[in-house]
Amino acid sequence: MTNDKTKNIILVAILLALFIIGFFLPVLDFSFGVTLNGFEAFVMQGVSVLSSTSYAEYLWKVFLLITPVLDIVLIFWLLRKQINLIAIVLVGIAVLIGSSSWIFRYGSLEILRAGYYYWLILNLLLVAVNFLAHGKKKLREDISKGSS
Repeated sequence: MTNDKTKNIILVAILLALFIIGFFLPVLDFSFGVTLNGFEAFVMQGVSVLSSTSYAEYLWKVFLLITPVLDIVLIFWLLRKQINLIAIVLVGIAVLIGSSSWIFRYGSLEILRAGYYYWLILNLLLVAVNFLAHGKKKLREDISKGSS
């Protein structure tokens, strides 16, 4: 049992390091020569919440702002003994909608850089790893119930 806990801690440390690396990669490249890295884009998103003109726009921008926070939630859920499938589905869908929306927002402008695609792939990986961990923990739970 300790071996599985150690593996989970190592996996969480690796995923957290990959997440932090994304904050230093270039994400947006504007036509006037300014390139924003992940952290700067996150701050830009936070500032854009303050410039919302409607309640719906405010909610959407807050949703996009909390997407990286939900990434951290997905990472640390791997340390839990049991992961709720409904929670994984809801948070996973929110993370994928929040992160992929930039393709529709900025994709036609061709300003997205490698850091954005890195973050998008990392989000897909986080959701997939959580589903795999849930399946593994559920299987282990079913086996332990069957042997008792």
